[in-house]
Amino acid sequence: GPKKQTTRTIRSSQKLRGISPIMNKLEKLWEDFLTPISTELLYGKYKKTEALLELEELVRKNAIDLEVLGFYLDQSMPYASQPIDIIPFATTGTDGTYFAFLTDFGIYTSLDEAPIIMYCSADFSYSDPSASYTLFAKNLKDFLTICSQILTPYLVYESDPRHTDFTHQVQEFIEDDFIDILEIQKVVKLIRNKFNLTEILNLNAYYTQWYSQREATTCIKTLDGLNINFNPIEEKPDKIFHTLLNKEQLIEYLSTVNILSRLKFYRDYGQVYRDLDKEEFFYVLEIIIKFLKDDNFLREAHVLEFDLKKKRAYYLYHKLKH
Repeated sequence: GPKKQTTRTIRSSQKLRGISPIMNKLEKLWEDFLTPISTELLYGKYKKTEALLELEELVRKNAIDLEVLGFYLDQSMPYASQPIDIIPFATTGTDGTYFAFLTDFGIYTSLDEAPIIMYCSADFSYSDPSASYTLFAKNLKDFLTICSQILTPYLVYESDPRHTDFTHQVQEFIEDDFIDILEIQKVVKLIRNKFNLTEILNLNAYYTQWYSQREATTCIKTLDGLNINFNPIEEKPDKIFHTLLNKEQLIEYLSTVNILSRLKFYRDYGQVYRDLDKEEFFYVLEIIIKFLKDDNFLREAHVLEFDLKKKRAYYLYHKLKH
């Protein structure tokens, strides 16, 4: 029969082909790091909304250029410590800025009901985590309405939309020499007709009313300023963490606090544990994943698991390479 290969002969064969076991390992780690998240994993129990599917179809057919309105469709994933209860669906293409459905840990039965947030990584600050986040629209239809009404999403992001003079700002935008207003108007007309959009007459009032809802006592207050619209019950988070906890302390904390405290922790942990790309802090993500599963937040657990796999691959890749 054929001669049995030994470990030594396999290694010799690899060397003859110019491929070492270390190179194979490096390639696999880099592949794991670059692997994009799947739609099934990112969306979990949710389905893409009809409006989003129709937008994707229009883009696929080159029937619309959404970039004229300052964004384009793009599926990405939230990285720790961005909120794990969001589902990104579009980006501006600059400054690490994207738009995402905010699921409030799965409270909505459909993404048609989920608010839309705008996140800009270029403005992230540990001293003010809310600086990079904006509650942009109550739902996807309002998102399209607002984008077609103000012509550029940054008018909502750059100042408090409860007080922005949108009429003046839009006029200034139109008068910009670098803007092709005819092309913008063409896209606006197409979107309004396709999705039967009605203009929001008073955007300041729209944002004032909505922001008040998100800041109500029934919402869990979070450091990112988005807050969590959970079941409106009288109970409050019973114990808030403020300092780094080691593995044993963190397990004890999450085991003893109520569900609202854990939800706040799931959203805020990255503001305290700031070096989540370092191996010494991987235990934080491991513990969060376990408790997310125990609390039946499975979509969030699986997304964070995927992120942790990427972080491990990136860490091991550079450790092995050097």
